[in-house]
Amino acid sequence: NNPQAAYAEATSNTINLDGHGLSDGMRLFVMSLADALPSGLGATTIYYVVGSDADSFQVSLTSGGAAVDITEAMVIMVAVVAASESVESSSVASLAASSSPNPSTAITARIIA
Repeated sequence: NNPQAAYAEATSNTINLDGHGLSDGMRLFVMSLADALPSGLGATTIYYVVGSDADSFQVSLTSGGAAVDITEAMVIMVAVVAASESVESSSVASLAASSSPNPSTAITARIIA
């Protein structure tokens, strides 16, 4: 699927994406294309969706765990990955590269169903 623009909100530690369709427990990771991620997010860390609602969600280091503290507001890209795709931290870069995000976007987030 094509990457979609989303907004990482520092005040509420949420990622806002209208009608995202994600549910708690889905896995995701973020990657900076410009060598800049908000503190609290790591480029090779796999996160879990928590606290999701129709238009926003939070991320956690564990399934059902506490939300990660996002310390800076930033636009990100979100792309869905097939549920059958196995992801290890070492393969984050190759998966992000395969989504062909807009090069003017600072961050790519990939969601693993």
